Amino acid sequence: MDTEVEHILTTTHRPDLLTQYYTLTDQWEPALSLSSTHDRIALRATFYKFARWLEEKGDETGAIAAFEKSGVFSVEVPRMILKRGGDVGKFVAVTEDKALRKWYAQYSESHGDFSTALKYYELAEDTLSVVRVLCQCEDLAQARAIAEKTNNPAAFYHIARQCERDGQ
Repeated sequence: MDTEVEHILTTTHRPDLLTQYYTLTDQWEPALSLSSTHDRIALRATFYKFARWLEEKGDETGAIAAFEKSGVFSVEVPRMILKRGGDVGKFVAVTEDKALRKWYAQYSESHGDFSTALKYYELAEDTLSVVRVLCQCEDLAQARAIAEKTNNPAAFYHIARQCERDGQ
């Protein structure tokens, strides 16, 4: 039956359906090969499905590589690490991905770890968030210095609102 399905979908020039068939039957090599050559629109989705399949099978290294190729690396890899109870901080420390660094800064801030949040907001080059956290930690002088150094209008606006709120 496999060869019949492949033959029908090949002769009808439907690489999208053939890719879908391969993924449903866990034939990942032909699915990825076909996606990369004839069904480029489904390539990222195919890599995502492949990564989830690898994750279910316990191949975390392969899953991470496939998540990178699918374009959802900065969301799925931390989820995968947190799911198994690992330390996301170790993973984020070795990456250069600004989106992932910002996510980890937000994660740290939400858990009350403001020093780690500041560190990763700075690495992500998110000036407004650095100033916001400094204002929250009542370090207005440091926040002003960073706003002046970067000349970020949003940071100045946040500091002005903070001063207005404090009656300064």
